[in-house]
Amino acid sequence: MWGLESLYLRDDVLFITEGIFDACRLTNWGYPAVALLTCHPTKDTKNWFRSFLQHRRIIAVCDNDSNGSGKKLAEFGKEAYFLESKDLGGSTDEELRSFLKNISML
Repeated sequence: MWGLESLYLRDDVLFITEGIFDACRLTNWGYPAVALLTCHPTKDTKNWFRSFLQHRRIIAVCDNDSNGSGKKLAEFGKEAYFLESKDLGGSTDEELRSFLKNISML
């Protein structure tokens, strides 16, 4: 897991992503985000999210790819959002702003 050092940024939310560049993008905007580095996290990881971070809004940001990896990642968040075309790491500032506004984070 990458990005645990960002947990201090806010105590009300945590974004989980599959890749580092997606998590890094959110962290650069001031949001705590971790990259699981896989679309198949372990049961222990899921339990950690559900118990240790139960007071946070845990948001899975899922790629909308054909192999179904986004659906697997979605199981680990309290909420899941599927991106339309590309991942957050490759999005423009305006696209990221729009995404955050749509999920009531701005």
